[in-house]
Amino acid sequence: MTKIFSEKLKRLMFEKNLKQEDFAKKIGVNQSHVSNWITGKRNPSIKTLNKIAKTLDVPISSLIENIEKNNLKFPYTISEQLKEIQNKIKDLEINFLKLEKDCNTRFSKLEIEISKRR
Repeated sequence: MTKIFSEKLKRLMFEKNLKQEDFAKKIGVNQSHVSNWITGKRNPSIKTLNKIAKTLDVPISSLIENIEKNNLKFPYTISEQLKEIQNKIKDLEINFLKLEKDCNTRFSKLEIEISKRR
């Protein structure tokens, strides 16, 4: 876990603009602990790992699993996150348009049915 964890911790702290000292205070440990994790000398306890994940707003598994072997990167860069969000918005827009068309078709059929009954 050491190498994977240290690389991910460094990246997340950099992305969140957290200095070792500030990060250590947030999770309630000495700065030397953070330094040891970043250099890969030591691993945090499970309890501390949970605090780290909560502070960095990531799942614990993302800190310790090697998901890069599947050509996935964690954490995503901001531009990758933005692109993913834009793609999801496009999908939602397409689904909305399909739904709107379906509703309009059904509404038209209902109007025809109502006019026949009059």
